[in-house]
Parts: sequence; structure tokens; C-alpha cells
Amino acid sequence: VVDMQRLVRGHLGRLYARAVRAEKTAVCSVVQKTWRAHLARKEWRQQEREKELQLIRMRCAMNCQRFYRGWVGRERFREVKRVRDASLYKVYAALRVQRWIRMQQAKAAVQRLREERIAMVHAAATYVRKNFLRHHYRKLYTELMSDFNSKELYAIVIQKRLRGHLCRQRMVGDRERCQELLWGAVEIQRLWRGYVARRMFELRYEQMWSREMAAARIQRVARGYVARMRVLRTRRRIARLEYDRAHMRYVAAQRIQSWARGVQVRHIL
Repeated sequence: VVDMQRLVRGHLGRLYARAVRAEKTAVCSVVQKTWRAHLARKEWRQQEREKELQLIRMRCAMNCQRFYRGWVGRERFREVKRVRDASLYKVYAALRVQRWIRMQQAKAAVQRLREERIAMVHAAATYVRKNFLRHHYRKLYTELMSDFNSKELYAIVIQKRLRGHLCRQRMVGDRERCQELLWGAVEIQRLWRGYVARRMFELRYEQMWSREMAAARIQRVARGYVARMRVLRTRRRIARLEYDRAHMRYVAAQRIQSWARGVQVRHIL
């Protein structure tokens, strides 16, 4: 039996060792696979990073070359433009000076001719205008005087009607203004009376509420006092009863003890 147990236990131990070895082998394989994949990914990322850095360096070099060539081209263009502008500036300056001198000479000649012509025109126009205005205002004056003399009565009537209309308009305006002032005073009185009434109502309501709250507080205090006195009297009565019962028991115990001692003494004697 011992040999069989030994064989069975050895067989079971070997099976357990194989299972443990297989489990550890699988775990080691997973760890190795994971670590190799991590190293491969790390190496691939490093290669990709180096490729990106190389591409960035190449782009930076191309941008530097492009910027430098653009700057050189612009500088050359500016130099050529500066030389050309200097020559053109001289030519334009000479042309401008010539043009300005000729323009000033032409303006002076035209101004002289214009002043002479304007003086002649002004003199003629002043003479014609003076005669025309004299004739025109003389005609207007005669017409106005004749019209005024013929329509003086109408003017008086129109003034009377106009003054009456203005007076009525002023009276209507005064009446409307007085009505507005009256309505404003009535509105102010209404608002003030409403405000006073609300204040009086609030004061009376607060007084009534204060009285009710004070009465409720007094009632609560009185009821509490009455309830406490009632409880105190009940407790005193209960304590008195308990004391009386205890005293009765004590007296009974004394009597029993005295009776028992008397019996004992009588037996002894």
C-alpha cells in the first residue's frame, strides 16, 4: 500500500510539475513575445522619427535656400530699381520744374485777362442792375401803396380775426394746462391717500399680529407652567405614597422583628 501511495504521489507530483512547467513556459513565451514586439515597435518608431527628422531637415534646408535666393533676388531688384528711380527722378524733377514754371506764366496771363474782362463785365452789370432795380422797386412801391390803400379795411379784419384766434388758442392751452394740473393733483392725492391707507393697514395688521403673538406666547407659557405644576404635584403625590408604603413596611418589619425576638426570648427562658 505504501508503494502504491508512493507511486501515485510520484505520478501526481510529476503531472503537477509538468503542468507548472508548461504554465511557466507559456507565461515566458507571452512575456518574450510582448517584449520583442515592444522592442520592434520602439525600433520602428525610432526609424520613423529619424525619417521625419531627415525630412524636416531637408525641408528646412530647402526653405532656407528658397528664402536666401528670394532675398538675393529682391536685393538685386531693389538695387536696379533704385538706380532706375534715381535717373527717372531727375528727369521727372526737371519736367516738373518746367511744367510748374510754364503753368505759373500761363496762370498769370490768364489772371490778367480774366481780371480785365471781369472788371468790364462788373461795370456793365452794375449799371444794368442799378437801373433795373430802380425801376422794379419803384413799380413794387407804387403797387404796394395802391394795394394797401385799397385793402386797409381787409387787413384790419384779418388782424382782428387773427388776434381773436390767437387769444382763443391761448385760452384753450391755458384750460388744457389747468386740467392737466388738476388731474395731476388728483392723481397725486389718490396715490398719497392709497400710500397712507396701506401704511395704516400695515401698522394695524402688525399691531394685531403682535397682540395675537403675545397672547399666544402668554398662553403657551401659562399652559406650560400649569402643566409643570400639575406634573410636580403628581410626582409629589406619588413620592408621598411611596414614602407611606415604605414607612408602613418598615413599621410592619419592626413589629415582626419584635414579635420574633419576643418568641425567641420566651423560648430561651
